[in-house]
Amino acid sequence: MAHRAKHRLSRHRRTALALGAAAAMTAGLVAPAAVAYPDDPYVVLSGGAGCKQLLFLPSHVTFHLDNGETASSGFSLSSYKVKFFDIAAIGTSGVATVTCSRGGQSYSFDRALTVYRPAVGNNSGLSLGGG
Repeated sequence: MAHRAKHRLSRHRRTALALGAAAAMTAGLVAPAAVAYPDDPYVVLSGGAGCKQLLFLPSHVTFHLDNGETASSGFSLSSYKVKFFDIAAIGTSGVATVTCSRGGQSYSFDRALTVYRPAVGNNSGLSLGGG
């Protein structure tokens, strides 16, 4: 007596699943991908930073953009995330100040940067390097 594997779907079930998925997509039940428009000034910027001094870790970053916008974030696992609401179509320049800490000691370094609108969506990445 031949045994059929239980994990295999019959041809009829596979066809029904494929037709159901196609119908859901046609009916608009599957959400479309988020797309930014060229005139959307909203950008979520995230990335990382490092510290060159031994045993220091990045603890805080503050952005000061030339358009007057500011944003700050703490670091989680050497990563930050901030939101900007008025990024120009050609990008907006500014400075990021990263604070590195160890115990009660800290130091800061600055990075000149330009924040650009991403081609698709609102998320953009920018590494601030080490200092």
